[in-house]
Amino acid sequence: MDEIRAVPADFEDKLTTLLRNEFIDDINENECEETVVFLVKRISSMFIPLSHSEPKSTSKVQSQVSAYTMFLRSKDNGDWKTMSEDEKMEYRILADEENARRGSKVITHKRVSARTLFKQDFKDGDWNDLTEEQKQEYKDKSKEHNTLMPKAERKQTGLESKSYGLALRYLRKHMPSMKFATWSKVSNNGRQAWNEFVAQKLVEDMNKDLYKDLVYDAAQRLFELFII
Repeated sequence: MDEIRAVPADFEDKLTTLLRNEFIDDINENECEETVVFLVKRISSMFIPLSHSEPKSTSKVQSQVSAYTMFLRSKDNGDWKTMSEDEKMEYRILADEENARRGSKVITHKRVSARTLFKQDFKDGDWNDLTEEQKQEYKDKSKEHNTLMPKAERKQTGLESKSYGLALRYLRKHMPSMKFATWSKVSNNGRQAWNEFVAQKLVEDMNKDLYKDLVYDAAQRLFELFII
């Protein structure tokens, strides 16, 4: 009989972090994230769960999905890169709802789009019949509402490991003579410093260019903590 080896309960989380840190190309980050999710599911499906007398926990937190992922799932026409912020907001709302269902976010204050606010005022109205000035009024209201929205509580450190993966690729590219630790092997001091940076500077769905600039800057300041 073949030897039976147990798979750790956090196997999927560790595998996801490994793939993100080692293989995601920041130039095509969203597309690569889809590949990571597929690989994790495919590899995990190869393991046969053993029966256990204790009931399975239903509180396992699943990884978060992005607004871009929801756009891909919708198969809607259009180019994500050229969409307006309000058009993207529709998919951010869908992502919030999906992550709340998965248990990876606690939503205490829902985001709203300009179209949603318009429909609240005119249930049977047609957004396309509005003038640009009228649309802008609802866009301003949406922006004001979402700006006041408190940050959603995250139940896992996906943003920390994902952003560190980007920093790691930057450091390896610009300091090839040095060896840097992957996220799972970063020292406690290094992990604490990076977590503090993420908590203070980064948020989900922020401007991509600003996100990269902040991560690269932090990588330059903190790189000594990640050398092995």
